[in-house]
Amino acid sequence: TYYFRIRVSNNNGSPEGIIRQFTTTATPTTTAAPTTTAAPTTTTAPVSNSSVGSVAGTIWIDTDGDDTKDSSEVWIPGVVVNLSGTATATATTSSTGAFSFSNLAPGAYTVTAVLPSGVGLVMSWDSQGITDWRVNVTVSTGQTATADFAANGDITTVGRSSQLPPGTDVNIDWSGVDQQLDTNDDVTFTTKVDNQNSFTVKKMPTGKIRVRAQTIRQVITIGAAGATFANSTITITAKSSTVNETTLPTTGSSSPSTLLPIALLLIPTGVAAVMTSRRRRVI
Repeated sequence: TYYFRIRVSNNNGSPEGIIRQFTTTATPTTTAAPTTTAAPTTTTAPVSNSSVGSVAGTIWIDTDGDDTKDSSEVWIPGVVVNLSGTATATATTSSTGAFSFSNLAPGAYTVTAVLPSGVGLVMSWDSQGITDWRVNVTVSTGQTATADFAANGDITTVGRSSQLPPGTDVNIDWSGVDQQLDTNDDVTFTTKVDNQNSFTVKKMPTGKIRVRAQTIRQVITIGAAGATFANSTITITAKSSTVNETTLPTTGSSSPSTLLPIALLLIPTGVAAVMTSRRRRVI
């Protein structure tokens, strides 16, 4: 409660004091609710790959034997690859002949590729420079070690068709390690028809193949060297890839095997000529 004195004048100008009483009601104070502090969020840091390494590689058919994967050479899918050493694991090559082992602790490892059996493949090279398909690698932190492998087929496929003009593209689908066409491990060899209406694919594996060229679509099975398939449109012959082709001597058109019988036939003629010359000198 507050008291105020108000000074005013009456009609005759004499001051007169009036006391007025005022009561003021205070506005109630609102107490704010205490602020709740949120608990801090803990974020788990992702696992870093900087403390591990990996191994990767490829497997292919090296038809020209240069130890390099060329664009015309095919991969080998479905090959089993084993890893041993600081850790062990198993992988299978993909449709592009690739395999990999990741999240490996640093250390020494051995990568071994298993040569498929029953398909006429032989080991020809690996990235350690030995043909045993066993490569020793060292895995370092944050690095990828490499192990590559190459094989060769033991069959050269020779085809001929009067229906295919020179320059025609020929595709030969190999059924792969599982020996079944139209599965994930199929690969395709490509070639062209030459001027004699023939085509050749060197160092192929054995097994079921499909020849595709223009309207020709022929499925056959290539086994041992010497086997021949023929019908009204195409002839396919399997030859051994290990047989060297006959080469001509640099100064003639006949091979050494042809010249030898001729030389043997000329020996009696030469002897007769010598004997005749001696008789003449005696006379």
